[in-house]
Amino acid sequence: MYDLPDHDLTSFDGLVVPSVVDQKFLAHESDMFADYLDAGGVVVSFAKIFRDWLAGYRWHSHPTSARALELELAHDHPVFEPVTERDLNLYEGVSGWFTRGYLEPPAGAKPIVVDGEDRVIVSVDEESTSGTILATAGSDLFHTAFRDHEPFPKVVARLLDWMTDVSTVSDGEQGERHER
Repeated sequence: MYDLPDHDLTSFDGLVVPSVVDQKFLAHESDMFADYLDAGGVVVSFAKIFRDWLAGYRWHSHPTSARALELELAHDHPVFEPVTERDLNLYEGVSGWFTRGYLEPPAGAKPIVVDGEDRVIVSVDEESTSGTILATAGSDLFHTAFRDHEPFPKVVARLLDWMTDVSTVSDGEQGERHER
């Protein structure tokens, strides 16, 4: 991660930021993410964003017990197509497993998953930059997929395909949106 500034990020359609990451470093390099997004890249963040490295985003801890909050799909999204509300709310008998807090996304971001009080758990932002941001409130879809929790292995495959489909960074049309 610490060598990211040494690379031309525009050679990648997308960047995935895991849930456990050095956010102090990312905040120091926030211009790198802004430039990449302005070039049409896709950033997927599974981190609890508590430092200013992804403009307009802020993570908050839930004021109530996470286990008491039911999650729901607020809007359709191709990445979450195979996911049911049961998948979001129950895993191996544990409720609230997908709830790691909530996001305060920038204006124009579309909520994909929300809690019972309409706080954003997952959002997609196609408005604030020329790129695209998919952010979760700390729920790492890769980690869940690696544990073979269905349907999340399919979700990760769909996520990677979606990142390639929506990115405009490496196709010579940087910053121009494709028809979706």
